[in-house]
Amino acid sequence: MSTEDKAMTAHVEQPSPEEQKIEEQKHLANHAVDLYDSEGIRLIPSPSNDPNDPLRVPPWRKNMVILALCFYTAGCLAATTSLSPIIPTLIQYYGAFGGASHPSAQNVMNLGTYPTLFGGIGAIITILAARWIGTRPVLILSSVLLFFATLWSAVSQGKDRGLYSNIAARCFVGLGTGAYESVVPLILQDINFIHQRNRALGFVLGSGGMAGAVFGALSTYIVAGLGWRSLFWIINIITGIGVIMIILFVPETTWPRRISDLTGTSERNADGFVPSVRPPQPPTPYLHSLRLFSGRGSGLSAWCTAKDLVRSATFPNVIWIVLLNACMSGTTVASTLVISTILQGPYHWAARNVGLSMLSIAMGALLTIPVTGVVGDAVIKFVAKKKRVHLPEHQLINLILPVVVGLIGTIGYGVVAARPDKYHWMVLLAMMTFQFFASSSINILSTTYAIECYPDLAGVMVIVCGAYRNIVGFGLTYGAQGFINAAGALGCFGTYAGILGVLGLSGILFYFMGPAVRLHVNSWKFRRSAFVDDDMGI
Repeated sequence: MSTEDKAMTAHVEQPSPEEQKIEEQKHLANHAVDLYDSEGIRLIPSPSNDPNDPLRVPPWRKNMVILALCFYTAGCLAATTSLSPIIPTLIQYYGAFGGASHPSAQNVMNLGTYPTLFGGIGAIITILAARWIGTRPVLILSSVLLFFATLWSAVSQGKDRGLYSNIAARCFVGLGTGAYESVVPLILQDINFIHQRNRALGFVLGSGGMAGAVFGALSTYIVAGLGWRSLFWIINIITGIGVIMIILFVPETTWPRRISDLTGTSERNADGFVPSVRPPQPPTPYLHSLRLFSGRGSGLSAWCTAKDLVRSATFPNVIWIVLLNACMSGTTVASTLVISTILQGPYHWAARNVGLSMLSIAMGALLTIPVTGVVGDAVIKFVAKKKRVHLPEHQLINLILPVVVGLIGTIGYGVVAARPDKYHWMVLLAMMTFQFFASSSINILSTTYAIECYPDLAGVMVIVCGAYRNIVGFGLTYGAQGFINAAGALGCFGTYAGILGVLGLSGILFYFMGPAVRLHVNSWKFRRSAFVDDDMGI
């Protein structure tokens, strides 16, 4: 072969940097991860040789980060879910003034539904802000906003006894909880490896949900003894503790990574680490790690994330998982909004005892932690070891139980609510437990699945699963009482169950067709530079 031919062959065989990146992203599209090797379980994403890498956070601080996020999550859920049991009390309070023009029951119920809508909007705002200025300042600002919004609710005054002032405050409560749907899961995935994420998400969301439910159970007793404003004062204290914990323990977790780092295919050094994207720095002193701004975000990253949020809404598997998540979440919210009316009506519960119904939610949250977290991770490890490879679709195996339980809870709730003379109230609360277990489990698993499908869009997937779920779910919950009045409880929740069943069965299609769907999505996605920062990695 002539020298010229050899040169031409060498030129053809050597891919350009752009082609190399496309090949890397094709591998990311397939995202078949070898979770085990001859030495046991592998650490994916690959930790870098920089001691400041969030994946190398010391165990004690990782535990404190999780605890701080639990307090913030508990404050978010206490501020949103604890209102449901006292809706009849608030209807009576606000309806006592205004004569013929007094506020309608739907106006008062907006106190419970608007935070869901604004929580979705807040999630979109917070993820864009996190990409711009970092996760730590956004989480601090969100927790501070939640603190002052609950304070506003406690002191709300004005027209119709301050109803509309309180509704405005509740909108800001929703915005303050936005980070719960976006930044919290993002931080957890930043500091945990793939085989740890279900457990971490399950613990934070499950324990936070349980704390919020227990607080909701006490809400009617607090209102009966001290008045409804005292409820918001106590929630305000919980959110204040969350602010302090976040400031003291949660570091900045934004960190640039290569695509090969995310899939675990990077060459590792002798010490087991991969070279960091940026030159390694000495360990950051603890107090310095608590600075508000780290300079790791950028306006370009925020702009690219905004575009990705729009594009990701066209991914078939993302559309499906959002609809499934929104359906179960919306059904659960609708159930909690009308439970107090059902218990005080046909079952003749005293108003002060209605809050005890929230203990059913606490039971659902308690079941979420071991079933979705511990058992879910065990299933993933078992399947990965058996098949010698881990695919995002393996997470869908864990969805089978929550979907089935959710269907039972939804249909059962409608049947019992329609025939309270035939069924004991304990059956109604059991159906609530099934619903909340299904809702929280599907939320956790759908987030993990979406992140694993598109790890280069991890932050975007968190928002898609959280924010879009809330916005779509709001459409299901708004006017739920009117739907029940028109179609009956069985007609209302039977409709919810029908939608959930169709979406649940669609999971079979995505289990088998998921790799092809992801490859099709990435056939155009990986050509767009917005998805990869050429200089900084992902």
